[in-house]
Amino acid sequence: MTNLILQTEAQQNCYIFSGDLVIDDLLSMINRKFSCSLEPAEKFRVVYYDTFDWRLCRKDEALVLRQYGPRQKLSLEKLSTARAKDIVPLSEATAKPLAVDDLPSAIRESISPTVAMRALLPVVKVDGEVQKLLLRDKHDKVVVRLSLEKNSTVSAEHGRKKKFPERIIINPVKGYETEFKNLRNILNKSSALTPCRLNLLDMALAGIGRHTCDYSSKIKIKFNPDIQSVQAVKSILQHLLTAMEMNEPGMLARLDTEFLHDYRIAVRRSRSILSQMKGVFPADRLEFFKREFAWLGAVTTPARDLDVYLLEFEKLQNRLAPEMRDALLPFKDFLQEQQEYAYKELVAAVTSERYKKLKQALNEFFKSNSDEVDKKAPDAKKDIHRQANERIWRSYKRVKREADRLTPDSPAQDFHELRKSCKKLRYLLEFFQFFYPEKDIGKLIKQLKILQDNLGEFQDMDVQSIALKSFAKMMEEKGINNADTYMAMGVLADGMEQRKNELQHAFIDCYKKFSRKKYQKLFKKLFKPDMKPEQELLHESIG
Repeated sequence: MTNLILQTEAQQNCYIFSGDLVIDDLLSMINRKFSCSLEPAEKFRVVYYDTFDWRLCRKDEALVLRQYGPRQKLSLEKLSTARAKDIVPLSEATAKPLAVDDLPSAIRESISPTVAMRALLPVVKVDGEVQKLLLRDKHDKVVVRLSLEKNSTVSAEHGRKKKFPERIIINPVKGYETEFKNLRNILNKSSALTPCRLNLLDMALAGIGRHTCDYSSKIKIKFNPDIQSVQAVKSILQHLLTAMEMNEPGMLARLDTEFLHDYRIAVRRSRSILSQMKGVFPADRLEFFKREFAWLGAVTTPARDLDVYLLEFEKLQNRLAPEMRDALLPFKDFLQEQQEYAYKELVAAVTSERYKKLKQALNEFFKSNSDEVDKKAPDAKKDIHRQANERIWRSYKRVKREADRLTPDSPAQDFHELRKSCKKLRYLLEFFQFFYPEKDIGKLIKQLKILQDNLGEFQDMDVQSIALKSFAKMMEEKGINNADTYMAMGVLADGMEQRKNELQHAFIDCYKKFSRKKYQKLFKKLFKPDMKPEQELLHESIG
């Protein structure tokens, strides 16, 4: 979907005041063909809700709360047609929606699969005043309705208001299509009116300097292929720091678990670009950044791990026989308690002086003179496209080497190492994807993701089976004496060990698909640098 929703049929019936036209002038224009009656003005508020990452908008939907005096209704609307799919009247006492569970059932069932674990947040508010104009024919029949709107955008973040142009909206009446067309012809001839090209959501967002779908956890940066490596790496790190900062408020307020998840993705990507493009950084800065991002990753890990346990708690229960599932509830209480401790540690870290110094150092690096960096960084001036080819090819060869050695009986650590190598390769492909044909890079990322899914689940099973034993010990030390709970946790751990074994065997088939000749040829075609055999051997020994 484009950033601005395409003009709908409803928007084609909308005009904005672009001159000094006043209501009397408008009435004078219309009275030549129709008799008019003007109803009293009514104040209203419209609030658009979506997840932080625009999950509804990406499906051409919007959750809209409309308030007219004491009356209010919640509706799920299709953006491309401006039509409501579900409408639910609300009482004044109804709490504003935040979690999907807060919603009326009709709407909850429609959007729950899309929204999943994310909170619904007010994206933008519109405060306005509407005055209805009824147009009648010679038989005193209402043939067209007009709405005259004066609107102000209200930022959901800081509450500041900003007016945007007044609007006229034509609402046709069934059976009077000719009168509707006549009115449009009248309005189209006025130099003081301009057909509106945006819907209300787009106009409101534009008023606060935003647009729909202006956040995504995906990384999409376009580079000029001949820019220096240091400039490209600065752009990537700057993008990732922005992503971290955008997620910080929601993460600290614990609005939903995905703020921390996306924050950690940005941290991991930052660590990856530091390790994969280390020749671009001065040695002292490189070591500082690597150390601080490693700390940031470590200090946010416990909270995320506990988030995952609690998000998937129902799945954990469903792995047990029905009669054992309730026995796991004391474990859930324990996890929630540990989650509180973990988030306190996270908040302390992300509000610390140490963290502020890291961000300050990054911003100084972004502003630093390239010539100063060049003197201390051997690869800073290298062509980024060539660098990307070399790094991706080296990373791919490492994945192949490690994967070729694996069997279903290989140690868990070998699978973990391959998982990390795959992640580094995936990040490189994503960082530099715009250098390569979209279709080709998409195929490779898709195949790599299948391999990663297998390795990721294996990692989860391995780590969680060990963690369950550790949690059981901690619970015993806290005086939680519940034999049924410990038995249920033991059954879960045994099931995870069994699933690990299944995944180790399934890996062989996943890897066979990834290492098909056609994908090997595609990797070679896109990324293999031109070098002599002895250079390639040296290249591989370094990688």
